[in-house]
Amino acid sequence: MTDGLDARPERRLSAAGGPTPVEDDTIQSLAEEIEEDEERGGSESDAAPFDLGIPEPRAIDLRKVWKLAGQKPDAQILAALGPNVPVLLSHSITAFPVGAGKLPRVWGIRYGSQLFGIDARTVSVQPTTELLNVLTVGAEAELAVGLGGELSVPDAIGAAIETVPGVALNDARIAASLEESAKLRIRFTLSVPKVIAGTEARGGARWQLYAQDRRLDGHQAMLQTLLVPRGTQRIRTEIVASVAAAGWFGPREWRFETETFDLALDGL
Repeated sequence: MTDGLDARPERRLSAAGGPTPVEDDTIQSLAEEIEEDEERGGSESDAAPFDLGIPEPRAIDLRKVWKLAGQKPDAQILAALGPNVPVLLSHSITAFPVGAGKLPRVWGIRYGSQLFGIDARTVSVQPTTELLNVLTVGAEAELAVGLGGELSVPDAIGAAIETVPGVALNDARIAASLEESAKLRIRFTLSVPKVIAGTEARGGARWQLYAQDRRLDGHQAMLQTLLVPRGTQRIRTEIVASVAAAGWFGPREWRFETETFDLALDGL
């Protein structure tokens, strides 16, 4: 558990039905980069090319992370939070090829999280296109996280950092820099070459993961920070996911049943 990679049992999901046409300029653009016309469409089977594996997200109070790291939180930042608590919500997803058909050369995964019954606001999400601009697939990403929930690409990779004990995230680990006390560091592997991400109202977040001629080997961590009211003990989130792929007549999408998770907030 202390290495931050203690993954919870995941739910393996199959598509809820057949494909429907979808407008996806990114998949269309990636497919057009393939020179051989007969290769662009991949399989035209109505069966989804992947099952999805989604573990239960993890929610932890960032103030607790600071405490476990032995770092003293900035009093001004705590005051600025007012009646809110900063939370790190750790998501993860993987794709399992299914069937004997030919896998699509171009595919995408959409993953969205929406909170219910709580007045929350998303502060930041990663990975994003910004992160892809400075890293290659398979590289270990390192992000700086502030006590207020800001996730950013640090100017330099921290040379001397130590893993924070007692913090378990989905396919990511958090560490403290010996040279910096205002921010901690989060590390995870970047498994896809293109990501489009954004925040949604009421504590929501979304990611679109894309690849060409590449499998999603292992899990892709997705990180979200948010502010929730002080006194919050549980967070209910609904996860909506789908798989899209290039087809002969344009991109097609397979949708999955909505998954609901009732999360215990790991707080002070």
